[in-house]
Amino acid sequence: MYVSLKGSEHFPDLPKDLRFRNRTIDILVGYMKDYESANAALDEFFEIGIISEEDLRYRKNSLKVHRLQRTFDSIYSLSK
Repeated sequence: MYVSLKGSEHFPDLPKDLRFRNRTIDILVGYMKDYESANAALDEFFEIGIISEEDLRYRKNSLKVHRLQRTFDSIYSLSK
């Protein structure tokens, strides 16, 4: 589950270089396997201005590829 930073009084002015962006996505996808929350987090990162539109498209496409790869790996493992 992703906890929103949008409108947070603790972070009124977020800098462009926030290391937690990648770590948040890593945890959501790698540990929790929650691709929907990862996509929602990316949308929010774009809305609050900490990633560009180009970066948003690139990262969402990467999540799709990762999900497909994980699915095919699971199918291959079951067929052995």
